[in-house]
Amino acid sequence: MTIAQQLQTAVPTITFVTEVTEANDSTGSIGQPGQYTSAAWIADTGAAAPEKSVVGGAVVEVFAVEADAQARLSLLQQHIGQGPAYNAEHHYLKGSVLLRVSGALGPEQAALYEQAFNGTGLE
Repeated sequence: MTIAQQLQTAVPTITFVTEVTEANDSTGSIGQPGQYTSAAWIADTGAAAPEKSVVGGAVVEVFAVEADAQARLSLLQQHIGQGPAYNAEHHYLKGSVLLRVSGALGPEQAALYEQAFNGTGLE
């Protein structure tokens, strides 16, 4: 079971999970050096837009090494609040896995994601 699927079993507002592939990755980042090796979009009923991105609820990004995940997190945090393309997000990092939760879900919902993420059994 993937991390996103584990989250889906723990967070009742998650409606579906879509695996990111080379064919549907709008950024073309999957598998590129320093980028995520796998990812999944998470749709949540609390998100306003049913998009296949963090805007639709959340996204799990898995990197080859922890340093790549930390670099991605640093880059995201630099851009938060820099305009409409970067809405507020909640970020949770665990090893080489980054969970990004839409700020539209609010702190209480984000806390549910965090709790579920921390319970996924990642080392």
